[in-house]
Amino acid sequence: MGGYTNRLAGATLVLLLLAIVGLRYRLSAVPLIFLGILLCCGAAGSCVSIMLKLPLPDVSLSGELDAYGRRILSRAATGTVASLVGCALFAVLMVSVQNLAFADVVGVCTSQDAGQCTIVKQLVLLAVPILLGFSERTLTSVERKVLGDK
Repeated sequence: MGGYTNRLAGATLVLLLLAIVGLRYRLSAVPLIFLGILLCCGAAGSCVSIMLKLPLPDVSLSGELDAYGRRILSRAATGTVASLVGCALFAVLMVSVQNLAFADVVGVCTSQDAGQCTIVKQLVLLAVPILLGFSERTLTSVERKVLGDK
């Protein structure tokens, strides 16, 4: 489990750095860079969520460990996709906190006028997909209740 934790921590750091670099250069190729920012942040949040729920290192060393490696990848993918879908829903449903709607943040930070995209709006742009990626555990527990344990 230590190896999985180290890889997930490394992936989290790399993904966050890629998101920050993408945020810095977002105006050069807006749609692609913006999608990359959302995907990197969602995947980073998902990796942190998975690290928090890893079993203890002294779990069994049987074939169970290999199966858990595949589960880690599927949970990371689930969190990343859920984050992207959640961001789209937040933008469409005009979810706002303290008069700051996510759709407005996306609009301002993807426009060619970079001066309107303040630090607070940039942080919101990074934080929302991270939080949605972090909530991948919620999705898997809801899925189990709806579809059953298989």
